[in-house]
Amino acid sequence: MDGRYIKAFRRIVGAALLAWAAVTGAMSCGSIYDYEGDCDPHWRVKFIYDYNMRFADAFSGRMGIGSVHLYVYDAESGELVLEKEETAGPEGFGAEYVMPVEELAVGRRYDFVAWCGLSDNSSFEGAVSAPSRADYGAPAWWLTAEAKGTGGAEGRRLDPLYYGRTEGFELYDAEGEHVVPVHLMKDTDEFTILLQHRSGRLDPEDFEIRIEDANTSLRWDNGLTEGVGSFSYLPWWQKSGTVEDTPEITGTPGMGPEFLVVRLSTPRLVKRADRRDDPRLVITNVRDGSVVYDIDLLEYLLLPEEHTHLRDAHNNVYEVTDQEYLDRADDWTLQFILGDKVDGGWYAMDLHILGWHVIRMSADLGGLE
Repeated sequence: MDGRYIKAFRRIVGAALLAWAAVTGAMSCGSIYDYEGDCDPHWRVKFIYDYNMRFADAFSGRMGIGSVHLYVYDAESGELVLEKEETAGPEGFGAEYVMPVEELAVGRRYDFVAWCGLSDNSSFEGAVSAPSRADYGAPAWWLTAEAKGTGGAEGRRLDPLYYGRTEGFELYDAEGEHVVPVHLMKDTDEFTILLQHRSGRLDPEDFEIRIEDANTSLRWDNGLTEGVGSFSYLPWWQKSGTVEDTPEITGTPGMGPEFLVVRLSTPRLVKRADRRDDPRLVITNVRDGSVVYDIDLLEYLLLPEEHTHLRDAHNNVYEVTDQEYLDRADDWTLQFILGDKVDGGWYAMDLHILGWHVIRMSADLGGLE
């Protein structure tokens, strides 16, 4: 047979097959005949923890988030229509993990609220569910008695808590797999506070280091519950020595100071509009009761001008607000260089935050030179 006829025949057969595929595809979802295809919409919730300093998703894996608790509200009525929870195994959630929400009717808009990390969490307790979206202003989770301790000199390390919300998301009626993204932020912070001295040993018994904040209770919208009294967060770990003995901790090159390092954890830091209840960092000389340092913590955490422009792992620059910066950062390091007072004791000479040399202090408890 002539080659031209063969090619023409192949084109005709190919066109016929394409037409047949289109017809049978339409019949599979729209005809009255039986078919094996699945033409229903399938909606899944995808949890993403990229609200961090690297702008990279850290949800999955062994060091990721261990549990998810999802609340879904009807966006029009505000009523709770679905509550689900799942816990990961020892290896954590996989990178492809999604939570099915087949129970939800399509063609409607919903608000998705997630609280994650509650499995085996001994630091937070709260409502099992919020019956309506109107309860966003009500307390959702608050510190347990165990997390608050017994009022002694030892603090508690808080179990991580994460929050996310996607509002007014429509589950449209279209066949196939669809995803509702819920981006999470971390609601607990870790602080490493380092005191260094030019000469002489720093005795841990000489200092009380604490962070005071009225943030022990979080609302359903992740804001702070109003009217909650201030609470003192104390170190859950401490170590003292010399930089030469433990160079892996930190040090100022060439100084070789004695140091005391402590670690504390707190719930989410929130910048208030009136600034009256902002958290404070207080360092006290226990021997004589004098205050070495007592200032508005957020004022100093936000001092580095670079905090409004963050870079991701690909060196892209993002402009952020003060609150977004506080929410993205969850691991703070504050380093103080102490000087000797003429009449004994110490004062804060120098302050570094997250490696930035922020300010040189005067002897007047945080006043600027």
